[in-house]
Amino acid sequence: MAFGYAMYHNDESPRQAWQRIITSFEKPANPKPKTAPMVAPASTATPVPTVSFAATPTPVPALTFSPAPTPAPVDPIAWLISHKNRWPHEVVLLETTEFPAMLGGKTIGSVEVPLSSKVSVTDITAESVFVQFHGAARSLPHKATNLGELAKAAMESAQHEPPADGNTTQLAESGLDAWTAVDLMTPGINIGNTFDNVVHWETGWGSPIITKGFIQSLARTGFKSVRLPVAWDTFSDKGRITPEEFGRIDEVVNWIIEAGMFCVVNIHWDGGWIDSGVKERYPDTFHTFSPEAEKKFRSYWEQIARHFAGKNEKLLFEALNEETDFENEGSEEKAFATLTRVNQIFIDTVRKTGGNNAQRLLIVIGYSTNFEKTSGPNYHLPKDTVPGKLLVSVHYYAPWTFVGLSSDASWGKMQLTWGTEADLKALNDSFDKMKEFCARTHVPAYIGEFSMCSKKEKTYSDLWTQSVFQAALKRKMVPVLWDIGGAISRREPYAPSEELVSMLRCMEHPSAVSTARQ
Repeated sequence: MAFGYAMYHNDESPRQAWQRIITSFEKPANPKPKTAPMVAPASTATPVPTVSFAATPTPVPALTFSPAPTPAPVDPIAWLISHKNRWPHEVVLLETTEFPAMLGGKTIGSVEVPLSSKVSVTDITAESVFVQFHGAARSLPHKATNLGELAKAAMESAQHEPPADGNTTQLAESGLDAWTAVDLMTPGINIGNTFDNVVHWETGWGSPIITKGFIQSLARTGFKSVRLPVAWDTFSDKGRITPEEFGRIDEVVNWIIEAGMFCVVNIHWDGGWIDSGVKERYPDTFHTFSPEAEKKFRSYWEQIARHFAGKNEKLLFEALNEETDFENEGSEEKAFATLTRVNQIFIDTVRKTGGNNAQRLLIVIGYSTNFEKTSGPNYHLPKDTVPGKLLVSVHYYAPWTFVGLSSDASWGKMQLTWGTEADLKALNDSFDKMKEFCARTHVPAYIGEFSMCSKKEKTYSDLWTQSVFQAALKRKMVPVLWDIGGAISRREPYAPSEELVSMLRCMEHPSAVSTARQ
């Protein structure tokens, strides 16, 4: 305590205080322990000198202290700029704003974006906020958006958080839940047939090397998330993921996150080592989850999770791809139970690695990624220790006779057209079942793949693609287009196709989807 505050004891006069203080100076530096007082004989006692004061001592002036200066108020936006991990993903326009109209990576005019529209944030400086709207970018003054309000809320929230425990990998935004993430991740796109190929990694199936420019073009086009399928096992070194593998995936993941998008990393088909459909190559794992497959599955997810434990909430993990039939387990009930166990192993393995993985959003797999089987009574979700952090992955390629067949097959006749009332009803019925499942389980759907896989007349193909896309949007699901370079070119200038532009326009103009064809 400061000396000035300790000078006077209660009920002391200035004289008494000074007497006490001066007397204290005469004490030895290291006084002996107190003992019973000893009384010397009167004849030999030496009087103790006393300090004399004037009858009316001059009062000692009290010490005064200037009040502590009031700290200057902190500007919320300045605070936000220095706390990048708290930047908002979107801001709301507070006035009608003109954006360039883009087509094929080129400006073809301008468009007025109305008041209260949401736009994506790509950067914040002391003067401006840089935003995007469906691939068109521009800078705006802070006051043209609700950035100031969001910055103030973020700063106040941080002040009420408990102090950091020294763990620098703790998620700053651990409050991000799966339902909130749906809007932030919509729409999504796959980088397919690239890091998931098993011939020659990345380029084995005809894809050029993925560049930072291509990743940035995805963000400019309007995508909010990128699914990155990976074949980890094919190019591993006896079950250990190599530094070269991790290094290249690191690079692409960083490009995606730096561009303002979410990234989903999974274990893809990878040659069929889990739930294999090729009995000759994997006899022990033919439509089962063998002990060997389980060992590898645990090991790969532990390696992947530990490697990426420091990445923020914009990185998600997806347990598997479509290889989840397990129909050779002995019964349908056992097949479904096996998938539940696989999903549980995935969650438990990732969570125990700590860091940001303790709070990370995770995507578990629906049965065969099928809408009807996943939304049915036999499918059961695994349990998570953290509430609100799961999404469930399903794919939509129905009807395959239209989407996938280029000629008649033994099991079905190729469908040349699509769009009748019956076609649309079948689509909406499937999406409604999945919506009911999501409402019942409180887990949103991640439609990890949908795409035309055969050449059909453009009118019908476009109608199918747009109808699937809009069905997902209406039911608050994340639609993720499967693309291998046809929807948006992987070579400069990274131009999107007309079909992709039409699909994305559905987010702006729901009426753009045509009505049913008779």
